[in-house]
Amino acid sequence: MPYYGKLNQQPMQLSLEARLPDPGYHMDVPKAKKLLAEAGYPEGFSTTIRTLSEPPFIDIAARLQATLAEGGIKASIVTGTGNQVYGAMRARNFEIIVARGAERYPHPYFSLRTFAYNPNNSDDAGLPNFQGWRASFFNPQLNSLIDQAGVERDGVQRLNLYHQAQELYDQQIGPILMISQMTDTVVSAADVKGSLAMMPRRRVTWASTSNAECGRSCLWTRWVILNSTREHANDCQHVFYRSNAKRQVDRTPGSSFDALCKSGLKVLHHLLRNPMTLAGLLVAMLLVVVAAFAPWIATHDPVAQNLANALQAPGAAHWFGTDEYGRDIFSRLVYGSRITLYIITLVTVIVGPIGLFIGTSPAITAASWTRSSCA
Repeated sequence: MPYYGKLNQQPMQLSLEARLPDPGYHMDVPKAKKLLAEAGYPEGFSTTIRTLSEPPFIDIAARLQATLAEGGIKASIVTGTGNQVYGAMRARNFEIIVARGAERYPHPYFSLRTFAYNPNNSDDAGLPNFQGWRASFFNPQLNSLIDQAGVERDGVQRLNLYHQAQELYDQQIGPILMISQMTDTVVSAADVKGSLAMMPRRRVTWASTSNAECGRSCLWTRWVILNSTREHANDCQHVFYRSNAKRQVDRTPGSSFDALCKSGLKVLHHLLRNPMTLAGLLVAMLLVVVAAFAPWIATHDPVAQNLANALQAPGAAHWFGTDEYGRDIFSRLVYGSRITLYIITLVTVIVGPIGLFIGTSPAITAASWTRSSCA
């Protein structure tokens, strides 16, 4: 998957010494149907696939849907935002999810704790930070292996514990299957030669419901899903590439002036992409220019009264007409821009410090009260 990620089917980052090779499952539709029949679903069943409404997740979900259909499983796709999809996962209210997740640190222990560890499977435990809890996957033996590996001082024994944990997770048909490990592209261009550093970021994953909820039938069903997905993981590579290819060329500025010019061009680019912001900026700039050059722009004295010219209509002598005292309205508007800018500046200078004081006072008071209480 150039420019997006690398195939990874283990609950552990690539290149880690403790990581075992990919299981290497293959797709076998007749065997999948046989397993479904043994589990009590000879005609298949219906399920739902929740996923983000953006590539590559929606593309993976569509391919998963087609693969499940070959085994007789009718899956409907439910798309949503990140809050909707991950919210359902955190609430353990889902059947299959195509999404992404990441461990905090690139270390075997944290990888296994994130994706396979579940210290308490009860709903009341409320442990959404553990992906295993979200998927209702609970295995005390696996938890024990991960805990032992976390405190083991001997490097060889610790490596063996990590291997045992991965093997047990695969034997237990873990509900979370890794598809790929995402990467951040540092630079990509036709004229760049040599090797490029690819920094691991996060994995695209999908999860199904747990053994605790469905029993043996669900375990067999998940086996079918895992086999189907792993066989078609290579098919998803093209989707990753087409949807997420990034072309970024690193051009270091030659001088501070060059950097300033590039920053200005970047700001201008963002402004041009937002017409409303650009329009507001132009209005503000026009106001500043008018205020600065008011003596040269105004056609009359803004305070001079001429009752003989009161309430005249717009014309060549008075572009916007006159008011009830015969004062030129256009000139008064031009000079009025100065008053407007003065008020805006005054409000900003006064309200800013006052708001900062009011906002920080409760926090400072609470911190002082906490320190005095602890003392």
